[in-house]
Amino acid sequence: PSLLKFYARGKFPKEKEKWILVDWEGLLTKTYNSNLSGLTILLCDKKGFVLDREFITEINQESMKRISNKLKEMP
Repeated sequence: PSLLKFYARGKFPKEKEKWILVDWEGLLTKTYNSNLSGLTILLCDKKGFVLDREFITEINQESMKRISNKLKEMP
């Protein structure tokens, strides 16, 4: 819904380098053959190259720690 999009965009940080990608139309899901029964997280560099891909079916401490560690390892 457009109201949800408006709300989510309002929560983005002011600094563009801290923005995240929100795939409203599911284009990345189709492009990367993702399964809709979970969440695919793509970690990209500043040029847009995919450095890592993580698929999770639930958000829990273990999955968040794994993703956080990968973010810390990024150049």
